[in-house]
Formats: sequence, C-alpha cells, structure tokens
Amino acid sequence: MGKVERRAKITQLEETLKAKVICFLTSDRPNVDAPLSRDCLKILEQHLGVKDQHQIIALYLVSHGGDIDVPWPLVNLLRSHCKKLYAVVPYICHSAATMIALGCDRLIAGSRAQLSPTDPTIHVKTGPSENAPILGFGVENINAFIEFVRGTLGSKFPAYGHEALTKLIDRVQPEALGSINRVYFRTRLIIEKMLKLTKSGHNKKQIDRLVSLLTVSYYAHTHFICRKEMIDDLRLPVTKAEDLGIEELMWDLYEEYATELQSRRPFDMQAELHHCNQNPVTVELRTRFVESISRTDTYFYVTTLQGTGTPNFNFTLPQIPGLPDPAILQQLIQHFLGQLTAQLQPFLVAKKLSSFGEWRNE
Repeated sequence: MGKVERRAKITQLEETLKAKVICFLTSDRPNVDAPLSRDCLKILEQHLGVKDQHQIIALYLVSHGGDIDVPWPLVNLLRSHCKKLYAVVPYICHSAATMIALGCDRLIAGSRAQLSPTDPTIHVKTGPSENAPILGFGVENINAFIEFVRGTLGSKFPAYGHEALTKLIDRVQPEALGSINRVYFRTRLIIEKMLKLTKSGHNKKQIDRLVSLLTVSYYAHTHFICRKEMIDDLRLPVTKAEDLGIEELMWDLYEEYATELQSRRPFDMQAELHHCNQNPVTVELRTRFVESISRTDTYFYVTTLQGTGTPNFNFTLPQIPGLPDPAILQQLIQHFLGQLTAQLQPFLVAKKLSSFGEWRNE
C-alpha cells in the first residue's frame, strides 16, 4: 500500500462528498511529538491554487492538537477557497484540532471519532535562571485552584484568600500568570469566532454554553468527547459517516496513514539503537501528512542517537594449547571481541545527539 492506494480512497471520498478533499494528519504514534504548528499553513497553501474556488472543501483531520494560533488562520485559509467547509473526522481530533472542527459547517464523524476540551497548557519557567525548570500548567487548572480556595474559605475568602494567592505567585511568576490569563481569554474568543464562521446559526446563549463545555465542564483535558456527546452535549452539526456510506472508507484511509506513521508501535530510542549495527545511528520518522489527489507533502523528523555507557571488561580466557600459533591467537582475539560485544550491549543508553525536521514533496 502507498500513495496510489491513498489517492484512490481520497478520490472515492471526493466523489461521495462532492467536495475537494485535503487530508491533514499529525502523528499519533506513542512517544512522538508532532503537534499542529504554523509551518503546516504554508504546506496547506500548496494544495490550493491562488484562484481556486470550490463549492465544498472537506478537511480529513487526525491530530492530537498543538499551537492554538494555528486553527484560526487555517480555517480562514480554507474558507477563502470554498463556500462550505466540512471536517471529516475518522478518529482523533483533539485540542487545537477540535477548534478547527468547530470552524466547519459540518462534521462528518466516524463511530470512533473523538473531540476533546480545548483548554490549553502553557509552559513557563519557574525562575529567572537559564536552567530554571519549565513546568506545564493547564490554564483551567489555575482557575480551578482559585475556585477551590474560594469554595473552601467561603465568606472568609476576602480576608484570607491572599495567602493562597501568595503561594501561587511564589510558584509561578506574576507575568506567567498574566500570560495564562490571556491564553484563557484567547481560547474562549477563538471558539466563539469559529462558531460564528459557520452556517449553524448559534445564538449568544448557545455559544456561551458550548464555550463553557469545551473549557470547563468536562473537568479534564483528557476527556475524549465521543460522537454521541458531540450530538447530545455539544449539539454540533454532525453527520454520521455510516449514513453516507463512507465509515469503512474513512477508517481504511486512516489505517493507510497509520502504517506510514507507525502509529501502533511506540517510538523507543533504546530499541532503535539496539536494532542497528552502528553507533551513532540516524533515525528518520514520518510525523505529518498533507495530501490531496494532486500532491503529497510529508514532514520527516530526523534524529541522531548515540549509545553511551561503561562496559564491564571482565573476560575469561579459553583453554587453547599452543598460544604462539597465529591462527590460535586469532581465535583468542575473536573470543575477546565476542565477550566485549556481549557485555557492552546492555550498557548502551540511547541519547539524542541532534535532530531536525523538514517537509518533503513526495
């Protein structure tokens, strides 16, 4: 299977949906970090001519999310080339990817489709030192802490709440708290603006309710919103894939990409090093795809791994008579090398020496 087979399935989707289909996937392989990032926008542009106009664009989307600055320009880019925008969701569509789906007029969801809450995580340094630890804070976790203190102290909060806030400021610098607050309001704003782009006709009360559900009400960023919740809780314009007869087609296409991305096999640096006969070793991973029937763009993550460690140089000497014989000495040397290799292998610890990434048009 490969590009030809994928494009055949993309063509089938286009014929069924009567739409221009663009597939956009970031790796869901365990231990591989491949977030939505701004460079993806430039690649998506290559799949749309400057003057291209389509009745419908269907974005086939699989991603764990990433930079929250990506959804708004991405959705507006696609909308500038079509009258209607669909999201085709066979599986994972989390966080920032959920924001993208919210900006679509229609969600074509498979039975395994997942959205997620959109409360982002912000990474901040915990001190002025260059080597100060960097901690990730869920934006809603900060708000939840304050609400916890408020609820615990009750009427005493005005008198004693400042002590809890002082502890928080000791932990997180004030300017970082300011950034967290800005990200909180920006997240809510993006959701609201996305919904207003669609033809769904949400009123202010409905939008506020949906924003609350996606940022607060599920209480965990890891709550994966199933298709039934998309319909019953979020009341999004969802069309079931099986009603269009494309449930199996959508999943088969995902499996094609999952094979390329090695989604079923966790990335293990130690295993990669041990499976090779050289040290260091360079490993190349496919981590993102943007594909349509006209072109395929793949993001490759390239990393160099080196094994380090201290071997145990304890050898045993074989009992070989006639050591002066060169042939016998050669056997002795080979014996030592075999023991060295066997003892060295368990002590090799894989460490990343360098890495880079690049888009390639395949």
